[in-house]
Amino acid sequence: MTKLHKDMSLEQFEQSYFYANELKDFAKTLGLKVGFLRKNEVEQHIKAVLSGDNVGDLPRSAPNRAQKGSRDMLRPDALVVNYVSDKETKSFLKEEIAKIDPDAKAKSGQWYWLNDWRKEQLRNDCNITYQDLVNRLYELMTINRP
Repeated sequence: MTKLHKDMSLEQFEQSYFYANELKDFAKTLGLKVGFLRKNEVEQHIKAVLSGDNVGDLPRSAPNRAQKGSRDMLRPDALVVNYVSDKETKSFLKEEIAKIDPDAKAKSGQWYWLNDWRKEQLRNDCNITYQDLVNRLYELMTINRP
């Protein structure tokens, strides 16, 4: 197993596997702030530093919740501000989709891709509603559907 160190080459880094917690710790030693970045996003930041590229165009951290406040009201017209990815939220989203298409079926990875899309919207300073989440989840559930 390769040990992470500041002087490792990009090639050494890319040829090894590291756990998310190892990558986050290493990123911090490189002076990177990882916040709520996913493992693949932390890897992108580390690769940029190891290769000497500009880190300005890389993913920014986007927390699920604002600094203060209780969870959002689960209504289609409510803005997504204090998002909680739990059974209650998922049930709400599924119930809203059932109103649109009772035959829509869950797809592998749909929650991952929905959260990825939601965080991208937040990073781009887009205000989204829970109806936007419903619409995006429905798209994810019906991709390649006859």
